[in-house]
Amino acid sequence: MQIDFHVHTSVHSACAIMEPEEVCQTALECRLSGVVFTEHHATWPREELNRLEEKYPGIRLYGGVEWSLAEGYDILAISKAPLPDLAPFSPLGEVIEHLTPIREQTVLIAAHPFRFTDFIDAGLDHVLRVCDAIESASGNIMRAGFIQSGNLFISTRGKLYAEASRLYDLTPLCNSDGHMTEALGTFANIYPDAPMGDQAWLVDLLRTVKPKPWQNPQRVRTYLQRKGYL
Repeated sequence: MQIDFHVHTSVHSACAIMEPEEVCQTALECRLSGVVFTEHHATWPREELNRLEEKYPGIRLYGGVEWSLAEGYDILAISKAPLPDLAPFSPLGEVIEHLTPIREQTVLIAAHPFRFTDFIDAGLDHVLRVCDAIESASGNIMRAGFIQSGNLFISTRGKLYAEASRLYDLTPLCNSDGHMTEALGTFANIYPDAPMGDQAWLVDLLRTVKPKPWQNPQRVRTYLQRKGYL
């Protein structure tokens, strides 16, 4: 099964240009098994995700959030519990304070941390220390530079992501960070085939299983061309 843990829609993210229905339809066409809506500072009610699942059988939908921090970095949060409503650019310490009661039920993912930097400063060090996983490939990450290895697209900062994953014991993840339909199905995470469960099942999966990276080179190329990176 293939899961994308980082997707935005125009409903809750002003920078996105795809409707949730487009996400579901495109995800099915790309043979994704599950998608996590990680809107900017907004979460989806479970009832709305259920309605979309009923309309698009074959795709499982989950909720999360992307928080932009005062330190200049972003984190994704996916939880078994309701997530707090935090103001944009809250300090990391404040975020962790709000998460303390549900920290054991929550997975934190460092989103594209080397997008604008090629070293670990004090702020990023603090972010990586509190995270459980690191997004190491996405269309957004490719904007910092990429090379082609065979038919695959590899970030020129791939070694930075690999080293951060090793140093901080973070699970590496590949996501679309999709804001447009062309981004969906570019990068995802492969897990052993199994019946897909609820939000709690997803959090446990993230905590216990390291996925294999996956990309569709043809869709990556199309996305990079659309964005003007290629």
